[in-house]
Formats: sequence, C-alpha cells, structure tokens
Amino acid sequence: MPSGETVSQNISLKFEHTGWQRVVDPVVGQHIRELRERSGTDLSGAARALGVRVKKLRAVEEGEESADSALLHALGGLFSVPVGYFFEGLPPAGVNQADSNPPGKNPTPPRAREIGRLLKTYGNLPNEKLRKSLIQLVEAL
Repeated sequence: MPSGETVSQNISLKFEHTGWQRVVDPVVGQHIRELRERSGTDLSGAARALGVRVKKLRAVEEGEESADSALLHALGGLFSVPVGYFFEGLPPAGVNQADSNPPGKNPTPPRAREIGRLLKTYGNLPNEKLRKSLIQLVEAL
C-alpha cells in the first residue's frame, strides 16, 4: 500500500448491543483469576507487578470491567501464557449470539463467580471420566 494511504474497514460487532461484553469479560476475568491463584500471587501483588490498581484488577477478574489489550499482553507475560489463552472457551466472534439461542429463551450469561466455581469443581475432580461427565452434564443443561 502506498504511504499516506489508509484503509478503512467498516466492521462493527456492536458489543454493547449483542451482549458479547457480558459474555467475554467474565470468562477473561475468570482465566486471569485462575492463573493468579494457581501461581500463588495475591491480588495486590499481581496489581503491583502489572502497574494497575487493585480495584481495577479486581473489577476485571469479576467480569465487571473489560481488560484492554495492553493489560492482557502484560498478564500473558506475567503468567507466561499467550494472550489467546484468556479467550479460550468463548464462541467465535462471528456467531451472532441471538442466532444461537433457541426461540423464546433469553439466557443470562454466567457470572465470573459461577464460572470460577465450575472451573474449580472441574479442576478438583480426581479423574478424566468424572471431568467428561461434568462436561456432558453442563452441555446437556
């Protein structure tokens, strides 16, 4: 592309309107909390290492606030994971959330604490057979 030329893409995912932010933020926050706890780092220690306020990191972990790209990059470095790790388990962004819901149903996205409890329970199961059973149960629900 010649210098001085810019390419403008007219792409709008309308996060606020489709509910993606309510889906993404709790999942990202739970991944952050899980990594932090697994590493044995407390909230204030992680916030200090990242150069953010404890209040900000807590809000991100609880899914109440979005983590920007710089914070995700810093978290990836702190915990030695790729940035994509924080988005594992999310549906593809191209899928319209409304299209994937059965008619007449408006499910509430899971909250960060609920996801955390589920992940903790899953992680504490003693064998693969029980973990598969839990996944099948959740999928059936």
